[in-house]
Amino acid sequence: MPNYRLDQPPNIRKKAPPSSDPISDFLSRDDSSIQSNGSHTPPRRRRRRRSSPVPSSNRNNSVVFNGTFQKLLLLLVIVVIFDIIHIWSFFDDEGGGAGPEAGMHNLHERNRMESLADHLLAKLQLDKMSASVGDLSNGGIYRDGAKFKDMATDEKVRELELEVQLWKGRYDMAMKKLDKQHHHEVPQLSEKDQLLHLMYEGIDVEAVKEVIAQEEDDGNEAYDANATDIFEEGETFGVDAHILKILRAASVEIDEELASQLPTWEDVVSMYGPSPIIHGLETCIPYRQMVKPEDRMIGPAGMFNTGTNLLFELMKVNCDIKEARRRPRREPRQNGMRWQVPWGKHNPPSTHRFKNVAKAWGKGIKQDDFMPVVLIKDPYSWMGSQCRHKYTTFWGHDEQHCPNLIRWRVTDHDEPAEVLVKFALEMKRYESLLDMWNQWYMEWEEQTFPALHTRFEDLLFHGEEVVKTACECVGGVFTDNFEYVEDSAKPNSFGIHKGSNGLVKAMLQYGDPSKRLTGFTERDMKYASKAMNVELMEHYGYVPPPSEVEAEVEHTVCRTEMEGGLRLKRFWSDIVYDDEVSAIAGRCHNTLIDFDFARALSPQDMKTDKRLLRVNFASIRSEATWMIDGDSEEDIDAGLASRNKVLCLSQSNTSKQVRGRSRTRAKTKEPLNDISHSISGVQS
Repeated sequence: MPNYRLDQPPNIRKKAPPSSDPISDFLSRDDSSIQSNGSHTPPRRRRRRRSSPVPSSNRNNSVVFNGTFQKLLLLLVIVVIFDIIHIWSFFDDEGGGAGPEAGMHNLHERNRMESLADHLLAKLQLDKMSASVGDLSNGGIYRDGAKFKDMATDEKVRELELEVQLWKGRYDMAMKKLDKQHHHEVPQLSEKDQLLHLMYEGIDVEAVKEVIAQEEDDGNEAYDANATDIFEEGETFGVDAHILKILRAASVEIDEELASQLPTWEDVVSMYGPSPIIHGLETCIPYRQMVKPEDRMIGPAGMFNTGTNLLFELMKVNCDIKEARRRPRREPRQNGMRWQVPWGKHNPPSTHRFKNVAKAWGKGIKQDDFMPVVLIKDPYSWMGSQCRHKYTTFWGHDEQHCPNLIRWRVTDHDEPAEVLVKFALEMKRYESLLDMWNQWYMEWEEQTFPALHTRFEDLLFHGEEVVKTACECVGGVFTDNFEYVEDSAKPNSFGIHKGSNGLVKAMLQYGDPSKRLTGFTERDMKYASKAMNVELMEHYGYVPPPSEVEAEVEHTVCRTEMEGGLRLKRFWSDIVYDDEVSAIAGRCHNTLIDFDFARALSPQDMKTDKRLLRVNFASIRSEATWMIDGDSEEDIDAGLASRNKVLCLSQSNTSKQVRGRSRTRAKTKEPLNDISHSISGVQS
């Protein structure tokens, strides 16, 4: 064992004292490394010290190992992940719908992602909307800034009300997400049953299966389009031939109750004309010359609630581009029929064509190979549809105030209710719902690429002709047996009328002139008459409601009848003398029509005014009980107490039989006095 000195630790060499001549020391040190035999001996390397297991103070001061920094870094990673999810969904065209509207091929993938991304998407969408009008919740420019302080009181109230509507929209969207998650939880169901549940959300799956099984047991005889006339003579219940043909194609079974509710063909013609309107047919030949048959595609575009899903269903089963089947990448039905235009059917073309790719049916599509079919709806009916299903449209309204073109809370002047609409690539602001309709369709009118334009009402009442024309436009083969398919892409559309329930509802809604202006106030009508794009209305054959002067109801009978809450369903007469009664009828003409009345007509009037003749004819064939002006006032009052009663004022001095189901005879002696008495009676 070596003997170490106590005053000097081992392995520690003494340092040489500093030399006064460092250059000579350096030379002597180099020389010493060379031995006498000429070989070079390298200097001894210093032993590297091992790192201590105890962390140094420098490591404690490192930012990387700081706990707060690590937490912030983790939070940043989470935010980036959620941003990626948000961007993926936000710039993807969802079409405003839910459930199977995104395409049956993509249902399962969407259901897996919705629970993770939908709540975040809803929040970020509305946050973006809030940012466009000022951050009111966080003390933005409108609350704490000078801009808000300098605003007038009305402007402040307006901005705050808009913020309330945004929060209301956020609440509605959140409730829809919760309801959707509730419905999508389908435990212990087969894949087929889950698909049925998703297609008919809110409908009992077992009930659907029972109906399908019953149809299979019956051999689908009642619904076979190729079967011999399923409506035998005597079973049509007086339904017009045109309406009957549509119902046959949709396999709708008619009963007496349904027949009494259906519109007449005269009503339909009075609103939309006798034939469909299809613009853009001149672009069909250039389109077929530019696009190869195997690359041709056709699909719908249009605003919300314009029948885009219905058009797809009709085209899918009644049209076939055989050459398109050579493209295996197309899904799910490879016949050239597409669910929507590849940039998103609800998106404006100028800002989205060639700039946006819709997730549903938009990938892998050359957008200039696509033939759009643009659907438009009567603006007054369309605004009513928006009240029922607003989709991604936000504006101030409720069930009692819709479409609310003029803000009902502002009473000292007429102020339009602004509308915010979420499209795939932008959040756009419009002056009102009517302004939204005007601008969206005028933008389509300005496009120069091939496209067809037609009306939703033509798809409803002339579906076979419209689909055949669109199919032949792109070189497709039209079916020999047209089938009117229910709009099954939307949830809650399973038929209850032994056929296409959606078709029947649409006929009742859009074939009745009296339902066109439901919900409109006088202020709304006044604004619409001034702001409506007359050029668009004329281009698509829509007849505007009576003008402010024509619809004036400030005089005598008209105003009294409206304010009195009459239960009078129809007002009709065989003969009217050209005196006071004619003056009353002329003054109340438009008002009576608007409020589901038909004015008293003379035979000469009925020959010259075809529109009023149709209205009176519709009233004559109604199902209600007829009353006579010769009855007592007590009987008249009793009849008016029931909403289903009809007061038929007849001016015939003979015992001519009134045309009606009850076949009541009219017995009057003094036509003028009887009419005046009856009018005063109904006012009381």
